[in-house]
Amino acid sequence: MLLSASAFFLQGLDFIVTERADPVVEPGVQSAHVHSVIGGSNFDLVTSTSYLQQSECTSAQIKEDKSNYWFPS
Repeated sequence: MLLSASAFFLQGLDFIVTERADPVVEPGVQSAHVHSVIGGSNFDLVTSTSYLQQSECTSAQIKEDKSNYWFPS
């Protein structure tokens, strides 16, 4: 049984980019539709944990959070 959890909700953040990219579903190629992206500055067609950790900045509220979050636009 889960006794506690630590989580937060992302809202009111600036997009770092809006483009046809989805490095999880369609890595290395242009996506079939447009996504808006928030988070670390190293969003790209292909990514990795180490590449994201090298982001120079983030739009996340927690400045150590270099993850990317994207959704259809």
